[in-house]
Amino acid sequence: MRIANNCIVKIQFVLTNGSGQVLDRSPEGEPLEYLHGAAGILPELERHLAGKAAGETFDITITPDRGFGDWQPALVEVLPRSLWSEATEALRVGLPVTRKDPDGAEQSYVITAIEADTVTVDANHPLAGQTLRFAGTVVGVRAASAEELAAF
Repeated sequence: MRIANNCIVKIQFVLTNGSGQVLDRSPEGEPLEYLHGAAGILPELERHLAGKAAGETFDITITPDRGFGDWQPALVEVLPRSLWSEATEALRVGLPVTRKDPDGAEQSYVITAIEADTVTVDANHPLAGQTLRFAGTVVGVRAASAEELAAF
């Protein structure tokens, strides 16, 4: 069977950045499983995998404009520490946090710096601005069950 929409796909992969640093990988023997066509993986990777069968390999480089976008300085904010309802001692660099914007919508951030009176947060995706290379093997392809389709 070849990868197409509504297929359950299993891939073993290694994700590296432009300098070859490993950013993520599927543990050996524990392939990533996703429903093809349900926006569960990067659209560019999904497009590249379409039509492949179990046993086939892939190696794709995805530029920021086709991946998580360019890093945007406007998505970094320095905010008063008093805005955080969490105990200030619980705040730490790398902590994902959410807060409501002036319109009441929740925004997700990662804390990138903490000063005496301010907290710097970044709403960019952690992989924004990076060229990504996905390399691996298609381990399995099968038709999704009705229950699996309903779950997505």
